[in-house]
Amino acid sequence: MPLKERINTQIFKYDIQTEETTELKLRFSGTAYAFCDDKKTNHCTVGITSWTKPYAECDFNATKGIFRPGKFNKAPVYPAAYSDVVVKEVEVKGYDGTIMPLSISIRRV
Repeated sequence: MPLKERINTQIFKYDIQTEETTELKLRFSGTAYAFCDDKKTNHCTVGITSWTKPYAECDFNATKGIFRPGKFNKAPVYPAAYSDVVVKEVEVKGYDGTIMPLSISIRRV
C-alpha cells in the first residue's frame, strides 16, 4: 500500500444497486470523515483537515457526486507564518522492524 494511502484518509462511496465502490476525490489530502444525516437521503457531510490546511466541511450529494461548501463552514484565517510550513510524509522503521508513517513539519527554505 502506498504511503499516501496509509497516512491520509480515503472515503469511498458504495452503490447498493450496482454494488460498485468508488473513491471520492477530496479537496486535499488529510484526515477526513463522512456521515449522512439519515438513511433516507443521499446527502452527507464530509470534513477534512491536514497539517497545513484548516478544517473544511462540505455537503456531499452522493446521487449526483457533487461537493458544496458546508453551511456552517467559515473561511479560515491562519497566521501568515503558517504559509512557510511544509509537511513531509515518510516511513520509518521502528525498533522492532515495523514500518510506521511519520509526519515531519518544517519551515520552507
